[in-house]
Amino acid sequence: MSIPAGRLRTAILAILLSASAAHAVVVRGRVTNQLGAGVSGARLQLLLGNSVVAAGVSGPEGEYELRSSEGGRFLLLTSSQGFAMTPSRSFYGGRLDLVQQDVTLRLDERKDEITVTATGLPTTLSQTSSSVSLIQPDSLWPRYGVSEELRLMPGVQIVQSGQMGGQTSQFVRGGQSDGNRVTIDGIPAEDMGGRFDYGNLASFALDTIEVHRGPNSVTVGSGATASAVRLVTQQGTTIHPVLRYTGDAGNFHTWRNEGDLSGSARKLDYLLGFSRVDSSNALPGNRYHNATSAANLGFALNAKTSLRFTLRNTDAAVGVPNAHDFYGISDNAKQADQILISGASLDYQATSAWHNLVRYGVTRKREQLFQFSPVGTPITSFGFTTYYGRPVTITGANGYSVSGQAAMDFGLPYPTRSDQVSNRDQLYYQTDYRFSPHLAVLGAFRYEDERGIYKNSAYGTFNKADRGNYGYTLQMQGDFASRVFYSLGGEIEKNALFGLEGV
Repeated sequence: MSIPAGRLRTAILAILLSASAAHAVVVRGRVTNQLGAGVSGARLQLLLGNSVVAAGVSGPEGEYELRSSEGGRFLLLTSSQGFAMTPSRSFYGGRLDLVQQDVTLRLDERKDEITVTATGLPTTLSQTSSSVSLIQPDSLWPRYGVSEELRLMPGVQIVQSGQMGGQTSQFVRGGQSDGNRVTIDGIPAEDMGGRFDYGNLASFALDTIEVHRGPNSVTVGSGATASAVRLVTQQGTTIHPVLRYTGDAGNFHTWRNEGDLSGSARKLDYLLGFSRVDSSNALPGNRYHNATSAANLGFALNAKTSLRFTLRNTDAAVGVPNAHDFYGISDNAKQADQILISGASLDYQATSAWHNLVRYGVTRKREQLFQFSPVGTPITSFGFTTYYGRPVTITGANGYSVSGQAAMDFGLPYPTRSDQVSNRDQLYYQTDYRFSPHLAVLGAFRYEDERGIYKNSAYGTFNKADRGNYGYTLQMQGDFASRVFYSLGGEIEKNALFGLEGV
């Protein structure tokens, strides 16, 4: 039996095309606006390196699908009339991989304002009624620390003791300073008990800061009685390595030097950096330095599964001059801090609708306060020695003045030292499922093992605490016709302090 040449060529071409499709990277998803409605007719381009390897147009509900016979690290560009061109983060896709990439178009060139603390899932601010503000990288890089940007947010008060390096606390909507849950790359960063000192938090290598004002975020636990603050480390996205250096100097012998190396190569993305700040400040005995190291390493096992390791280490020290204007001289004291926050996570997109995340995080914080020697004029009375500052005159805002010498140090066995240690290990698991473009459900489990120590050599104080806390979270969010948006969630938490409670 003979087969016509034309039919034979058609059959061979069909076989080759099907074989090519079987070994193709498939990138699919949905294009929506900031309210979650599908955008039809959006143009999509899939880039591999500097070349466009696939292009297409979104369907009536915003759905799209692109294919490439080559694997590697891709970038997706999306544009539509009336919207700004939107680039995605670079992502890896290998042959036979199915990659889910949803796109949210915005009206202007600003970076998407996406919140996670409000619902636990990436959601545009337009779809949530929570009081959430974001600080973008453009606002952070000129600053040494983050407290000056936080101070500008509505409902947020920042209180700083002294100058650069002094203890800095945050008060939100009248809440206590220990009622803020602060996370760095999803890992709780505050001390055992909730205290967090922003004075040692440099802006170096931070991508975004998100502040959820109010106690309505159930996804981070009972520690967020006043607010939830989420800090995210930058990721490497460029296809070629990028080395950056920034340096500046100012008065009071202030210097800042920071540099990082970032980029991506096929399955790997990386960022490694180091920053150091030094300042003598304006008072004697108040010199400060802060050395911060940061790392963010990601590896895609395949298009559905990725591993990520993050680390942020800070070593800081500052002189503690005490209330210099009241005493006329500075104390001979120093506070030192060593802070390590690190974690590893596994992210698995089982299907286009089902996503899973497991993360293990560690927080190691140590603080020492040294009083090297007494300062001032010693006066002994009834066998006790007290050290007084210089004669000073203090004038109040109402014009009244008072003069004298204030008691500064006491007859303790010098040098004295107090130590505070706060350690935490956390295991977090999250699973979420999107039943439709208008309904998603999230479930999570969190376990924390906390250990704390406080000791003071001068008074013989030694306190120790160990706590184990865990909680189960259920969160649901959705919308009606992309016009009315809702979220409903709760948590059952077993806390070592207050027992089993609903949040």
